[in-house]
Amino acid sequence: MSIEGIIVGLIALLVGLALCFAGIKYFLLLLPVWGAVVGFIVGSNLWYAISPNDGFIATTIAIVIGIVVAVAFAALSYLYYYVAVIIAGGALGYLLGIGVMGIFGLTGIVAWIVGLIVAVLFAGFFLRTAMPIWLAIWATAIGGASAIVTGLGIFLGQVKLEDLNYGILNALWQAEGVGPLWIVVGVVLAVVGFFAQTKMVGEAIQAIGKEQYANPGM
Repeated sequence: MSIEGIIVGLIALLVGLALCFAGIKYFLLLLPVWGAVVGFIVGSNLWYAISPNDGFIATTIAIVIGIVVAVAFAALSYLYYYVAVIIAGGALGYLLGIGVMGIFGLTGIVAWIVGLIVAVLFAGFFLRTAMPIWLAIWATAIGGASAIVTGLGIFLGQVKLEDLNYGILNALWQAEGVGPLWIVVGVVLAVVGFFAQTKMVGEAIQAIGKEQYANPGM
């Protein structure tokens, strides 16, 4: 396994565990981290969509762009409530959109644009509903479960880093011989994570509003 694989797999696994099973408890702390991860994916994917022959992780320019966008997403998620809501919803939409495009063999700038369109729809829904706590729990459970199975797949050598060019869903689907199984495991983990977090917060059904989002940065 390459150094890149070890780093990506470890980060995905650790962030995934935290998000899936304790995302709502550490929601405000983890949002900037999630924003950074998604920012890196979006930024890197953009360069890959423009210059597909240059690769993904191995491309210096893609990494630099990814880091810049990651830092921007993380900072904005930390400082502004509405940006955090947009990123929380938009991240799920983007990963879903680009993943489905990858499964059907549609890649490049078209897949990236479709990912952004779905991201906007999801982000709009999160804003419209003021991100009630049950929605935040589902978002963290699904995002965390996806990261967990991706990290495990990378460590086991079944998920290739280059397949992440087209999203986590596509990378899992492309896993040789066991793609659908990884997705099923991810769904099961997301459901378990949702109920674990629901039990953690009890019967409280409220929005993650500006009051809870106060932070030293503002």
